[in-house]
Amino acid sequence: MIGLGKAITHAKEGIDYALRKDDAEVLIKNNIIGNNGQEIKSEFVFFQNRNQRCINNDYSFVLSPSISDGNLLSNDDFSDIAKDFLTKIGLDKHQYIVIKHNPKGKHKHLHIFVNRIDQKGKAHDDKFIGKKHNA
Repeated sequence: MIGLGKAITHAKEGIDYALRKDDAEVLIKNNIIGNNGQEIKSEFVFFQNRNQRCINNDYSFVLSPSISDGNLLSNDDFSDIAKDFLTKIGLDKHQYIVIKHNPKGKHKHLHIFVNRIDQKGKAHDDKFIGKKHNA
């Protein structure tokens, strides 16, 4: 499993990109109800307004199992992987959406967009987020 993560400012565009793919499936929504990037980012902003110091206040993660492993995993398995990953890095209580891409005969993978700001206005520490949180 390979995991890449980055603190970003443009979750709206990332979510719209991930949802626009023909093979996209929303697996999990945690504490959000929106159906597109604009709606979900608006929900993120509610808590982000509580922390004016944080600039890159969204996270974008991609989790990719090997092609052979991905072909054996069900949606429940992919959901469990996402939940376990988010729990291990301390983001399981934050707002997030998990989107699976399932290109025919190709590399199944997850896109996860997370509000970096929690419900109390505290920013999750992103130090080395792209290095220390490989799945």
